[in-house]
Amino acid sequence: MNHHLGLDICSVSREGDDIQVQLLVEEPLPGEPHRAKRVRERAFPHHLLVLGMTQNLEEGECYSELDKKRILNFMGRDGVGKTQKERNADAVARANQRLKAHFAILSWPFAIENDIVLDFDGDASNGQALSIIELLKADSARRQLDFSLAHFEEVTSLHLKQLADGLPPNLEDIEFSFEGCVQIENAGLQAFAGKFPSTVQRLRINLMGCTEISDDGIIALAEELRNMPKLREFRLVCYMCHDLTAECFVHLSQHMPKSVQKVLVQMKGTAAEKDVKSIRELQQAARAARGADAQRASFALPGWVSR
Repeated sequence: MNHHLGLDICSVSREGDDIQVQLLVEEPLPGEPHRAKRVRERAFPHHLLVLGMTQNLEEGECYSELDKKRILNFMGRDGVGKTQKERNADAVARANQRLKAHFAILSWPFAIENDIVLDFDGDASNGQALSIIELLKADSARRQLDFSLAHFEEVTSLHLKQLADGLPPNLEDIEFSFEGCVQIENAGLQAFAGKFPSTVQRLRINLMGCTEISDDGIIALAEELRNMPKLREFRLVCYMCHDLTAECFVHLSQHMPKSVQKVLVQMKGTAAEKDVKSIRELQQAARAARGADAQRASFALPGWVSR
């Protein structure tokens, strides 16, 4: 069983007698819509996240130097063939990467709104670009990525490309939600070409209501599946993507790795008007789509040229 421990961040500020509490969390609060979460988190003092992205754990202080040493030794308890000092350095480096990537993920919506994804501190005078793309990509120990830009109307295909560029190299479990992102086009999905790690075992993508996406975008995504030889579970939600046709089933079936055990492709509210809930149903939907194409072709008159 995968026990995922969250890391939420709370900041308290005082203006006279008024105390303001700002909360930055991975998931929306109970009953909180994604848009409300984003509006609430705008008030968070994001300069604190800049500090989190630029500091290292080993630079921190401790009441007792002995306690600090014990903590570092505990972090570096694993590592065959290395000295304790080397193991500590490796463990701290991994922890730094994980924390900075976590701050980057939490900051992503704010960074999109303020166009600072490539340089989050917004300070062009320091000669350094604090790219949250690079911070996420550097988290080589990360195995799971849950990333949501749901109902974020400002999101475009460019923002999906930035996310694709930031995918860590050893991910096994990916869940993306772009539900309601009405500006995403095929180019956004095509930007993931060659970017998904071959280590991925579970891939879940929600494109519900992404009305600018057509078959070309799903075909590009389908073609990437063949580069995931360890994939066991695939879920794709495309409700209300009106331009999608049953041709998507053909390409998803064609490129689905043999390792896949669970499939769910939801395409009600599209031109395909069908959900498939297993490999077998996907294959049946693909055969039906090919048969329909063949039947349409058989009605073509001799000498007829399709325009």
